[in-house]
Amino acid sequence: MENQNVISIEHGRGIYVRNDPNSVNAKGDADVKSISLLALLQARLLIEPEQAYQCAKNCDPTIIQRLQDLSERMDKEMRTGGDFLNIDLEFHQLVSEGSNQPALEIMLKSLENYQIESREKTNTLPNMRTKASLYHQLIATAIATRDADEARRLMEMHIRAMIEPLERMQGAAGN
Repeated sequence: MENQNVISIEHGRGIYVRNDPNSVNAKGDADVKSISLLALLQARLLIEPEQAYQCAKNCDPTIIQRLQDLSERMDKEMRTGGDFLNIDLEFHQLVSEGSNQPALEIMLKSLENYQIESREKTNTLPNMRTKASLYHQLIATAIATRDADEARRLMEMHIRAMIEPLERMQGAAGN
């Protein structure tokens, strides 16, 4: 069943039923049409690496501490099989806030209706929870050390780590 993409086996954590990650619907907003998960991630790829870069350059020590705390909490939740969805969202929102770039914040906020369901779907990808936890720790460290280029690169890698399996799945479905 794992080979057929019906389930995801995550050693040490359990077996998860995979959802169809081909579309995301905004919850509670009938006027917003469905958008593909891949399109959402590609939009995030245009915004979030720059926010991470700007956050590393501009944020205050309070945000740095909060990012480090969130990344540690996310790791703990991941290891105990907990639901770290809200921690994940809070982390990305805090990076956005710390960037001190109001236009980028508005752009990311416009995608907010899609964020919860998209993360529920990306968390069904093989090993994605573990990868996300590790990326968050690395991004928090890059921001804490004010390494803006590294923060940008890691955020891009984090988002691409979700895009690439989706593209492979779409390619396999198209064959």
